[in-house]
Amino acid sequence: MQNFKKYIIPCCIFFLVIVVLYLGNSIRGERVHTTDVPQNSAIASLREIWSKRIEEIGTRNAYAEFKEQTFPLDFGLQHLRAHMMGELLYEKEGIAGLAVCDASFAFGCYHSFFGRALSEHGDSVISELDAACVKQYGPLGTGCQHGIGHGIVEYTGGVDIRAALKLCVRTTQLRPYFGCTSGVFMEYNTPTIVAAASSRNSIRDLNTEDPYEPCDTTVPKEFRESCYYELASWWHSVLHGDFEKMGSLCVQITAGREREACLLGIGTIAAPLLSYDVTKTIAVCENMPDKNAQIFCRAGASWSFFAEPSMRSHTNELCSLEKKKDEQYCLLKSDLIGNREKF
Repeated sequence: MQNFKKYIIPCCIFFLVIVVLYLGNSIRGERVHTTDVPQNSAIASLREIWSKRIEEIGTRNAYAEFKEQTFPLDFGLQHLRAHMMGELLYEKEGIAGLAVCDASFAFGCYHSFFGRALSEHGDSVISELDAACVKQYGPLGTGCQHGIGHGIVEYTGGVDIRAALKLCVRTTQLRPYFGCTSGVFMEYNTPTIVAAASSRNSIRDLNTEDPYEPCDTTVPKEFRESCYYELASWWHSVLHGDFEKMGSLCVQITAGREREACLLGIGTIAAPLLSYDVTKTIAVCENMPDKNAQIFCRAGASWSFFAEPSMRSHTNELCSLEKKKDEQYCLLKSDLIGNREKF
């Protein structure tokens, strides 16, 4: 269990941080299209400062110092500067610099690091990047491969999602919801645009004729569970925070595993969006269209509580159901890593 916590939790925390920071406004029924964060200090000047600092004290010490100075800033500036630092680490150490990046600032260091590596070496470097991820975090350290997914979408131009997913096959992905494919779908749904003076998060528009695309149209079957799992965070913005509508859409999915993934995704985002309020989170899941949908929603929420260390003691409360068999089924489904261990 200790290895499980070490490897999978960083990926989950990253996902939940993204949900809270990018989609938080839609809790109040506001639609979020873009968020622009002005950068008063020129990135070029910061690059020069930190490049010099790396030369003086080394990459690890410089990155530690960088984090200490960056943590007090708001998220937009944090993430923007972490992108810059990821580029510098790659410039100084190449792929070996992966060992210096970490999950801070929503994995911003990784995003730019992988983007730079792909830009310089092309997709032939993906297997090498994956090997470095596995060496650093083990085969279940899916947050690292998630970053590769973001970089792949940037590398392929963000339009041809099939091409991006095809490249994900070169990475280690032992579970359907996490890893490279989750990064591809997150970047496709909510692309991060980093320029010299701003950090902007866009949200793609909803096709009202087909709210499931690209999952039901473009995405190959082997990647659809991951695609449907990632729909929830995007839907929450484009459907103005209407959880009931989201649940209704999920239960209309005919393929069982894809429908399950969709409902688990709703529960996963509900917990952090509702500030880990157990009562409010359960209420959202109780408004799902049927009993099975309610259980899967609660299971996804239970996973979110487990993934947040400060809320882990409440994990089982999300699956507290009248019938023991339903409770056990909920807990079983909440184990998204698939190792069947009791929490």
